[in-house]
Amino acid sequence: MTLFKYSIAALSLLAVTACSTEETESKNIKTTAIWVDMKIESNGSRSRVVAELNVGGINGTNVSLSSGDEIITSVFGQSKTLKKDTDLLDIDYQGYFDITSDNSLFNIALKRKNETDALQSEVELPLNFSIHSPVKKDHFSVNQNVVVSWDGLSATKSIDLDLTSTCVDKSNNSVSSTHSQKVTDDGSHVLALSSLEMFKNKELNKNKNCNFKIELKRKNIGKIDSAFKSGSSITASQIRNVKDISINI
Repeated sequence: MTLFKYSIAALSLLAVTACSTEETESKNIKTTAIWVDMKIESNGSRSRVVAELNVGGINGTNVSLSSGDEIITSVFGQSKTLKKDTDLLDIDYQGYFDITSDNSLFNIALKRKNETDALQSEVELPLNFSIHSPVKKDHFSVNQNVVVSWDGLSATKSIDLDLTSTCVDKSNNSVSSTHSQKVTDDGSHVLALSSLEMFKNKELNKNKNCNFKIELKRKNIGKIDSAFKSGSSITASQIRNVKDISINI
């Protein structure tokens, strides 16, 4: 199945402001009411672990861990307690490991002060890969096709392809757009630039080149502890990108 997404800065802002800004302490919430989204993301140099906890679901109240509650990530004998990170609208818990090897098994445990057993979730990192083309600073006309090539996995598997463009309109304003789809993870995909909605905007200034980024994400879905709220998940991804590609529209 192919998924598409198109957005401009104004629409992105609306999406962001829909997130909950409310916060509660974990001591006030039963484990069965906690929804979690756990992610391990590797760029080939290090792996970032992020755990977000909300009440009830993705748009629920943010959960801040009370004293005595903690999230511990373990891989290859190394263990780290995730640290709280707060931004404008969100709370999550993060940690970093210099471990990115194929099939590395990450365990993420939520330990609660008033519960004997920790909640255990785990996932394996997918196989590493590199993007071979295009490369940084490449230049293309919007009428050209771009061959994206990487270390493929299988014709029966899929990989996420995310595209981002930053252009200038006729009023000299920056216009950012995104496009996402799943493609076959066989190592090659042809992008017909002229078919992308991001380059069809008639208000774009054709005298200014667009900055273009291509990102590939190979993802595994792991096993989440069944005690968490339904819909919780744990995933691990190998992510690679190529930035600063120039597109003449």
